[in-house]
Amino acid sequence: MIPPQENHRLLHMLAAEEMRLPDSVKRFSHERVNVRLGAVLTGICQPSQTRGMVAYFLHGDLTGLKQNFYVASRLTLMSFCLDGGSDFSTGWPLFYALLSDNPQIINEMAQATTPYLLEGRDDPRDGAYIIHMQQLAALGDDVALRAKLERLGVSGPKEFRATVPRGQDFFSLLLARDQAGLEELIQRDARRKDNDPLTEDFLSYLGVLEAKLCWLRGIQVQIDHPKVPMALMPIEPLDHYDDEYEFLKPGWVPPPQGVMGKLKRWLGK
Repeated sequence: MIPPQENHRLLHMLAAEEMRLPDSVKRFSHERVNVRLGAVLTGICQPSQTRGMVAYFLHGDLTGLKQNFYVASRLTLMSFCLDGGSDFSTGWPLFYALLSDNPQIINEMAQATTPYLLEGRDDPRDGAYIIHMQQLAALGDDVALRAKLERLGVSGPKEFRATVPRGQDFFSLLLARDQAGLEELIQRDARRKDNDPLTEDFLSYLGVLEAKLCWLRGIQVQIDHPKVPMALMPIEPLDHYDDEYEFLKPGWVPPPQGVMGKLKRWLGK
């Protein structure tokens, strides 16, 4: 049971985000000139993430979580190539995509690139290297994953130089399909403290990400930790996902901008 004060905090976060939402949608759709469109999309994304958390943790609505995380992931993917958008410098975009259970979104996120990823994903000492390994794990590209794992064990951070040669890191256990070993490791990782104000009291970032990757690959790990809810682990796509915003629908073209755009919108009222 989530403490009432935490429910209250989530609702306050959502209310503040939704107050800004109409203006952000208007700017992205109708006021695109001299606007950092990626940053605007990031702002539009936040309410979808919070709605997903509210849906499940306040109302027990798993469908609502998947739907909202799907929309959040669509917005994040769109933002990658735009000024001020997400740089994919952490695994959070993959985290939300996995929890949407949408196969297309998971696949797109696992193949996505950004300047940050391209610059660092071949350096075992860079955080982008691990994110790329998580992407490869989601894609099921075990050949590429093994090659990166070998380099990580030799040239990566001290933590991995100690665990990879012994096969005790997450990726080694995943490739070996060692369910017992994975469960023990994820159980430990779930205890790590997160600093994300939206999820830190409800979900373990690393624990959920690792467990979800296991289930995606058919390894049905069982984790006994409140921040790794097992109800979220099965890969069960919704029958239908709603695009929600007009600009996410196929074939959308930005309407006329500037004075002519305002006049057209006014005449259409």
